[in-house]
Amino acid sequence: MTADSRASSLLARVIEKYRLLASYQDTGVVLQPLSPSDAPIETKFTTRFRRPHFFRFAFSSPHPFPPLAHLITSHCCGLDDAGAYAWMKIYEEPATLKPVKNISIAVASATGISGGSAHTIGALLMPEVGGLGLDQLKGISFLGEERFEAANCLVIAGSGWGAEVSLWIDRESLMIRKVRTKIGAHPPADEIRRNIQIDESIPDREFERPSSGH
Repeated sequence: MTADSRASSLLARVIEKYRLLASYQDTGVVLQPLSPSDAPIETKFTTRFRRPHFFRFAFSSPHPFPPLAHLITSHCCGLDDAGAYAWMKIYEEPATLKPVKNISIAVASATGISGGSAHTIGALLMPEVGGLGLDQLKGISFLGEERFEAANCLVIAGSGWGAEVSLWIDRESLMIRKVRTKIGAHPPADEIRRNIQIDESIPDREFERPSSGH
């Protein structure tokens, strides 16, 4: 097996692993510099998922202008017994909570503003989310092995949706620990996932909707 075929096989195994998980949870951050000389904007997030139909992805990020970094935008998209929803609170404005038709729309509403992190794992856990996911990467290649935050990772790369994408995959669990996305001349953005727990019990309270007005 060549290195590239090994990389393609690894990605297929990763995708299948997520498809079969009974539950998944993590915390993480997207580090997205606007220019090479800028400190990255930090978008912090949490993911909660439990089959058959519970999902909650919440994230927050500061104003991109440093003197206004104390102003925080918060978002949450999810799915529960009552259906799919999208919640947001922009800086000091009142929060809004809106029902949406399905989880695909809920995740799409959060994808761009979350630096893509709402979609990355959501689409792997729930194929109905659709959109341009890691399963559509082309030209998969194997970059080697690397230790990342105490995890021994296999690193692969591919291209898709106008970007070069690298994945750090935990060798033991096959969970994605980091995604680096590079578009053109822009600085790369890193999506880092920590505290990953799979197939463990998640209480109902973890999927509680945020309320409007708060």
